[in-house]
Amino acid sequence: MSNQYHNLAQEAFKQDWTNISLINTNNDWSSVASIIGYRGDNLNSSNNTDPQTIISDGTNTPLSINANQNNPNIFSGSGITEFELSNPVVALNTSNLTDSPFLLLHLNTLDTNKISVSYTLKNLDQSVAQTTESVALQYRIGNSGDFINVPTAFVTDTTITSDININAILPRAAENQSEVQVRIISTSTTPIGIDDIHVSAKVPEYRIGDFGWDTENIITDGSIINPTQGVLGFSSGFLGSSNTPLADKTVGAILNIQGDGKSKNNSVVLGEEPALDIIDNRAQIELTWGGSRLANEVGDDLVIYENGNTNFYEGYAVAVRRVSDGEFTSFLYQFSDSFDDSAVNGINDDAGVFATGFDLSDFGLSFGEQIDAIRIVNLIEADKVSGADGQGFVDLTGITGYTPLSEVGGSAFTRFNLDPDITMVAGLHNLQKPTTKIHDIQGSDTTFNSDFGGVRTIEGIIVNNPLGSNQLDGFYVQEENADFDDDPHTSERIFVYNPSEFFFGNIGDKVRVTGTVGESHTIRDINGDTTQIKDLSSVIVLNDNYVPVATDIPLPYYNSELPLESSLDETDSFWM
Repeated sequence: MSNQYHNLAQEAFKQDWTNISLINTNNDWSSVASIIGYRGDNLNSSNNTDPQTIISDGTNTPLSINANQNNPNIFSGSGITEFELSNPVVALNTSNLTDSPFLLLHLNTLDTNKISVSYTLKNLDQSVAQTTESVALQYRIGNSGDFINVPTAFVTDTTITSDININAILPRAAENQSEVQVRIISTSTTPIGIDDIHVSAKVPEYRIGDFGWDTENIITDGSIINPTQGVLGFSSGFLGSSNTPLADKTVGAILNIQGDGKSKNNSVVLGEEPALDIIDNRAQIELTWGGSRLANEVGDDLVIYENGNTNFYEGYAVAVRRVSDGEFTSFLYQFSDSFDDSAVNGINDDAGVFATGFDLSDFGLSFGEQIDAIRIVNLIEADKVSGADGQGFVDLTGITGYTPLSEVGGSAFTRFNLDPDITMVAGLHNLQKPTTKIHDIQGSDTTFNSDFGGVRTIEGIIVNNPLGSNQLDGFYVQEENADFDDDPHTSERIFVYNPSEFFFGNIGDKVRVTGTVGESHTIRDINGDTTQIKDLSSVIVLNDNYVPVATDIPLPYYNSELPLESSLDETDSFWM
């Protein structure tokens, strides 16, 4: 049971150690679903070093679990230990022999994407002075070979007194795999608890060219920027064997470009004028999500499909428009990631789509930064790129740089494969609406402002711990001080309902939350029901910030001018 691969397409994986009957015998993990703990003997030459440097296998070392312990302050063992505290937990700590203990999770990620791994780190031993302690998250495909670090989850020091909540997205390579092993490894000499392990994944509507996405994230609007000799269309055959379910969402259909006498399921051909037998014309289109935004998250953020034949990739470059300044980036050319023969008409006919994923970080965007449009332009023979490998930012003047290549180690493009057939563009995670201020949602009444209902996106600071002991199944977010309004009757704070542990974060995190506005009938303040954001579709940590300034209020106190609902007020020892 412990080495059975948990199917994330069926349900999320959870382990919080509250069922203490799972571990009763030392070094026996047989009753624990999909987790095994190893001692990690001799994987590391010394303690308290960076666990990210330890990537070798380790599953040939002995199993480790010290069962049924109850006091981390006096326990002298090492490896992995179960502490049956009021909140039970499993902890990692090293010795001269067990220098790199780790928990190994076994996951089946077939038919899923956006794999989210979260857990809580707890510093259990407060009896001695702490040294720097590090915990790393790693993964690998299959059950052998080296592990790969997930840098966003690395913690260099867990000696602070409060819990640390980790939330990371695994790279796209871990998606759609029958066997993925995830490792939490530590080199700490004092016990570090690993609690509330939660792994979830999204089951996309479509998986084409090894990219998964949903219909709601396909581009919806577009225009031709500079047609030169004209932008053409032709019938793409996209998902033809499945009765063309996305016929009206292809780029040709969105731009209303006819292809083979049809108005739907069309590709758009850039840079070709067949009447003149000219292919080196520059053509450019702009595509949007109808006012919605796509945020820069971990890994690829959007995918573009280009119709073609096996081994005949056609060159194009992409620019994206930042929401922050309304400016487009430079154009970027990248090699295709995969070819999907089954996506056009049927299999084994040499016709399909090339799928190219784009990471917004490669355009120079910071994590969480948003775009609202893209532009696609065909390459011409004179173009140069910034990378010596044949890809990179494009010099459209053709003056400086390197010749674009069709693939890694491939050949230069000819005039006959510089007329790309753009078929479909989709975001790889949920789109976001423009952000709404919390005080606009809250309004000045006892219920939320109906003008700001429905699905909304907010930004603000977490002001209480989502995994705290309040048992509210959620957390509070407050506007940054600079975004407060001048109305004393509105609240700058709102409750985010998170019963399924969709998100783990920390006090002081700046987050962008997308969900549906509603009233809670179970979480009530002195004015009645509490306004909340529920049915979460996206939560992104933008950066570590600070807890907004609280208002000092002596008790007892009442003031009808004070926006009591969800407001952050500080008394001698109360949060309201």
